[in-house]
Amino acid sequence: MPNKKLKDLIKGVYAGFLIGMGGIVYLSCDNKYIGSFLFSIGLFIICVYGLNLYTGKIGYFDIHKMRESSIFIIIVWMGNFIGTGFTGILVNLAGKTKIIDGSTAIILNKINMNGVNILASSFFCGILMYLAVNTFIKYRENNQMLGFCAVFMGVMVFILSGFDHSIANMFYISCAKAWNADTIKIILIATFGNGLGAMFIRQIGTL
Repeated sequence: MPNKKLKDLIKGVYAGFLIGMGGIVYLSCDNKYIGSFLFSIGLFIICVYGLNLYTGKIGYFDIHKMRESSIFIIIVWMGNFIGTGFTGILVNLAGKTKIIDGSTAIILNKINMNGVNILASSFFCGILMYLAVNTFIKYRENNQMLGFCAVFMGVMVFILSGFDHSIANMFYISCAKAWNADTIKIILIATFGNGLGAMFIRQIGTL
């Protein structure tokens, strides 16, 4: 049985892979509404199996256990990076040009955005992801359908609104083979923005 840190990493890799799968099906659909709905399956499976996705975990960061929480989040983020990268490599090996071209178009658009744009966009995404995951957790015992709807609606809204999901962006960049200084900056800003959004909206539970 792997130790906890290795287990957390592996669960992060699987979560990243599933987000990549969501990106694949989204870019395979000509209808953006159907595509955004099917993308949601990635987060749905992550929630059901209790996998580690950065945007689903950062909202629960415990400032009273700063060191432990920071190590956990870094491990999760690295696992997501490995998982999305693996998915991107497989897409290229499979010769899925439609998905590669779609990823390239998405990344080119993001490169043209400035840092403030990315930060604000990812802030909104962080809000939606926290609400989706937290609602799933809150109602999984008493009202599973409400939790399921929250996951699918949360993902659909962030996709259709064009908000920045740091882990989904990792997949698009890997798929487009576009890692460079500009795209690394996009990921770092989106990671920060997702975290800010999640930690901002979690305060709703204290009201």
